[in-house]
Amino acid sequence: MSTQVLRGLLQEELNGLERLGQALQEEYLALCQKQALAIESAAEKKQAAITSLEAIFHDHEERLRISGLPSAPEKIRAHIRACAAEKHSPLATLWEQWQGRLRQCREQNQFNGNLMNRSRHHTLRTLAILNGQELKSAAYGPEGDLLSPASTSRSLLGRV
Repeated sequence: MSTQVLRGLLQEELNGLERLGQALQEEYLALCQKQALAIESAAEKKQAAITSLEAIFHDHEERLRISGLPSAPEKIRAHIRACAAEKHSPLATLWEQWQGRLRQCREQNQFNGNLMNRSRHHTLRTLAILNGQELKSAAYGPEGDLLSPASTSRSLLGRV
């Protein structure tokens, strides 16, 4: 497998991940400021970055297949490990950056989703109070979702 080809592909993917990371950061700031238009704009940028990354990934799989190079992630990882052992450290460094940025994007996206769920819950509670509805105590699940009182007691007791 050509190290140069793989480096080029990884760099292109890393650039896409950087754009996604920026969009996720904008989304986070908009969520914190509770600005509906900024949230909508950030969501559009995030979706555009995801669509772009999906196209890049698909194109890279095709380019690897056409060139006769393996496209399976485990074979790519094995090649990068072999290159690192041969002192092709720029490829190994790029791979580590790629993995780190992917992890950051995943974590930021989860955090943003949890923040949205909490904000939605707060809004629903406020509406319930304004409508004179009875409020029930509630708990949050692992993803930040509001759990119903029945599922809360079952799930919490099931974990003890």
